[in-house]
Amino acid sequence: MKHYTELTKDVLESYNIETVLFQKRKEKFEYLNIEAGFDIETSSEYALGEKVAHMYIWMFGIGMDNEVYYGRTWFEFLECMQLVRETFDLTPDGRRLVIYVHNLSYEFQFIKHYFQWAEVFAMAKGSVLKALTTDGFEFRCSMKLSGSSLANVAKNLSGKYACRKAEGDLDYSLVRHSDTPLTEEEMGYCENDIV
Repeated sequence: MKHYTELTKDVLESYNIETVLFQKRKEKFEYLNIEAGFDIETSSEYALGEKVAHMYIWMFGIGMDNEVYYGRTWFEFLECMQLVRETFDLTPDGRRLVIYVHNLSYEFQFIKHYFQWAEVFAMAKGSVLKALTTDGFEFRCSMKLSGSSLANVAKNLSGKYACRKAEGDLDYSLVRHSDTPLTEEEMGYCENDIV
């Protein structure tokens, strides 16, 4: 896993991504034809008697055989997404990148504050299936679309792709934040959770 600053315009352009045209009635735009995934790890604690959660690491992958990139703050994530948007000239009604998130409803509670939204489709209140930003990122819930846990999705794909769900869990009782040093084992779990 590499720090997001190693994801450059040259790296992104080297992926040579084709597009697929989508046309439905008057709607017409392109999708980048590449896999992309996003995940966060969070900590929760009580502050002033209220339970609060905060993200302490995010991971972003684009392309099955490419590196996974990470950062520790929302500012870093937005900086990474800006690079992706500018490199591929993304817009909601021109060219889009689909980013799969396993349990988008949870991650959406965090990212909803950092993007402007062109469209959000939810199956019920708090159950987000798809969310399109004004920057052309279309987040989709891989858990709801597959109907499976992340471990089962990885197991089902393992015959064709080199992927697996990390065994065990992080110790979620530890309170971590963006400056908390992470062990090699913790970093490996984070990377493996998105690959």
